Amino acid sequence: MNKVDFFELGYILRPHGTQGDMVVVLDTENPEAYFKIKHIFIEQKQTYLPFGVTALKKQQSQLILSLEDVKTEQRARELKGSALFLPLKDLPKPKDDEYYLHDLVGLLVVDATHGELGLVESVYEAPQYNLLAINHKGHELLVPLTKVFVPELDFERKQIKTSLPEGFLEVYLTEDEEEED
Repeated sequence: MNKVDFFELGYILRPHGTQGDMVVVLDTENPEAYFKIKHIFIEQKQTYLPFGVTALKKQQSQLILSLEDVKTEQRARELKGSALFLPLKDLPKPKDDEYYLHDLVGLLVVDATHGELGLVESVYEAPQYNLLAINHKGHELLVPLTKVFVPELDFERKQIKTSLPEGFLEVYLTEDEEEED
């Protein structure tokens, strides 16, 4: 498996106790959906190492992860800060009106005024709102993923419909052209 087959679920914050348990942070609004997972992958040295999960549970306000091959505080300390991954196939199915951000990658962006802008190459998560990174004629456009800018997502047609304000596109193209001079 390679990186595109996985999604990042969270990371290991620190050891918990002396038996190898770890406090983890999961990037999800519903951590309970993952309490029954049997395996998890930990990124180390640009590879994904599989680990058997013996427990993932909530203890007060923390999430505690126990792994089959991690039985000491020292081993848990070695994993501190490591990213946790699951295969994409293990993602819970989203509700009808929901989607995962990685589902947007590869969709064609069509603007109401400018027509086809290009494909979504990635989605950046930002505090106020997420940003669609679109390759438009060799330039990266960052479009806020809000109802004002993105009034419609059409997964059947594999399109994202945008309504960019006047001058938005030109700002991106003008800045890049000035840097080249």
